[in-house]
Amino acid sequence: MYTDTATDKHISAILNGQETINDVPTEMQAEVSERVERGKRVRAICHFGHEEYANSDGTVTVVNDRLRVTLPQSEYLGRHNVFTRAMRMMGNRSELGLLEQESIPYEELERVALECARDEYLIEHTRYGASCVLMRLYGGHRMSEGMQADVSAATTHALHELRENRSALLSQARTALQFQRDCEINYRRHYANDCQGWKIEIIAPMPEQIGMCRYQEAV
Repeated sequence: MYTDTATDKHISAILNGQETINDVPTEMQAEVSERVERGKRVRAICHFGHEEYANSDGTVTVVNDRLRVTLPQSEYLGRHNVFTRAMRMMGNRSELGLLEQESIPYEELERVALECARDEYLIEHTRYGASCVLMRLYGGHRMSEGMQADVSAATTHALHELRENRSALLSQARTALQFQRDCEINYRRHYANDCQGWKIEIIAPMPEQIGMCRYQEAV
């Protein structure tokens, strides 16, 4: 006699893709088949667009309303982990491609050159703690009238320096910005190379932003 537990095991195995109805003893097939169909209907209602099943080749496929991801069983740590990693990888891969194509805008060079010249002047001439002044300046915090006067004087000096030594200041700014960009590119490249060996299929429109990454479809 077959127990309900044995029947349940066959049903679960079939629903998870680990068995077919032909693997079930003949005398149990009718009941198992009926309950499998009932289970499929329940799963479809409760988890519409959210599938998860094991494949015979040792991989797992999970689906949500945007992605279908197939990955090795050994790397499967749950649905949330799969979709988090997949979206992070796609976002960083897109952002990496955009960063590698973009040049540094001239306006950005001027802004950084002016800020560097102003900050250097503040560090050398402010009547207050330079770190405190810079923290308040970049943090958007209130400053005393004396601090504001120092910042104003530093800005006037920086504008003068930018007129008189434009090439040198812009070159320094370009070096600083390129260093920042190289650091970001290396960071993006690290996550863009995640999910090796995974098959990631887009099954619905993607957002234009994934975390801090701009997303564009690869062409």
